[in-house]
Amino acid sequence: MTPFLESYMKLFMDTEPPKIFHLWAALSASSTVLGRNIWFRFGDGNIYPNLYMMFIGSPGSRKSSAIKSAKKLVVKSGYETIAPNKSSKEKFLMDFELGFTYASDEMEPELDVMAYLDGDIDGEVKEVYIAADEWLAFFGEGNVNFATCLGDLWDYEGIYRERLKNSKSVTIPHPTVSILGGATHETFKLAFPASLLGHGFLSRMLLIYGERSPLRITWPYPITDEDEEPIIQALANMRSGLYGEAKPDDSALKALDEIYRSWVDLEDTRLQHYGTRRFTQLLKLCLTMLGHKGSLVLTAEEVIAANTILTHAEQYMGKALGEFGAAKTSNVAHIIISHLEAASKPLTSKELWKLVSRDLESPNQLVQVLQNLQHAEKIQFVKDRGYLPMRVARPSLDHLINFSHLERLLEERSQVRCLTTNLIS
Repeated sequence: MTPFLESYMKLFMDTEPPKIFHLWAALSASSTVLGRNIWFRFGDGNIYPNLYMMFIGSPGSRKSSAIKSAKKLVVKSGYETIAPNKSSKEKFLMDFELGFTYASDEMEPELDVMAYLDGDIDGEVKEVYIAADEWLAFFGEGNVNFATCLGDLWDYEGIYRERLKNSKSVTIPHPTVSILGGATHETFKLAFPASLLGHGFLSRMLLIYGERSPLRITWPYPITDEDEEPIIQALANMRSGLYGEAKPDDSALKALDEIYRSWVDLEDTRLQHYGTRRFTQLLKLCLTMLGHKGSLVLTAEEVIAANTILTHAEQYMGKALGEFGAAKTSNVAHIIISHLEAASKPLTSKELWKLVSRDLESPNQLVQVLQNLQHAEKIQFVKDRGYLPMRVARPSLDHLINFSHLERLLEERSQVRCLTTNLIS
């Protein structure tokens, strides 16, 4: 981890939110304050550090605590453009045009709108941090138009203009949006209908899954201003002390090229659209790492750190989605593949039926599932023997992942698994 991440994690070491939430909250806070101050020139456009992420976990997993802590530190560092707790697409865009010059729902912005509209906006940048610990309250149910708008703003270049329903037009120069939201599996499904699974907005969203930490603190000690000061100062320094185009050195280019060419899509088909933007997410994290370092030269060290953190989060994205968008037979398919991979010999359809008979209505359904898995090249049939998993040669990227960066995080994951096993047994 970078020194900034180490300091942030240490600040919240004795709190109940899982460490995965604090880690990504730190990344969200730092990428937000960097805004458009640093960038990669990428083809005909630029890539900036801003991230869209959603914390997903059961009620009581302390998502809100982690999000509110990050939001408070960002505000204390001098970042003022914070979205209100509730909004709509139209209200959000109108507030964005005015510059979100207020940090709470109670305060109204004070701005000479006509003077602003008459001014030269070509060189101006508008930013906003959406830190919504209750994402459903901010976003509403099934708001496809709002999702489309936020998806467009993720990597928008130039002046964003739109005419709203009330015939009012908004003009937002170089919009830069960062999102840190929180949801349970149930509120996530309410906010996003399953039809949005392949939508551009969700494909840009990093889904961070957290299980309730085994840590229990009956009477937590307050974190003092003195405790927070190093983090606040570090965020302020990122905001004001670094500006310009970042460039990878030869070692970073080599590592990035290998990752881009060799990375294989996640097995969960619901995340296939995420794979199309995975490399961009990696570059955004690399920029954030440079912000922590205070440098505009990317090395393989930052690439490996960013790739490690991203790879770890991806291992749990399927859990973050829960049953969202899952086909009725997806669990059956998972059971079949898992047993075939663990088996020492091919398994017949009769043997597989014994495994999944409680989950299917008839053997004909099993036949359909097996056919679908064969078409997807997940399994293969050997005549007179049975079914085998399809052995796909996956390129190894182990040398570009270093889980020693995440020792504390992995230790907590292990403790959660042990606790869950003991409760079940």
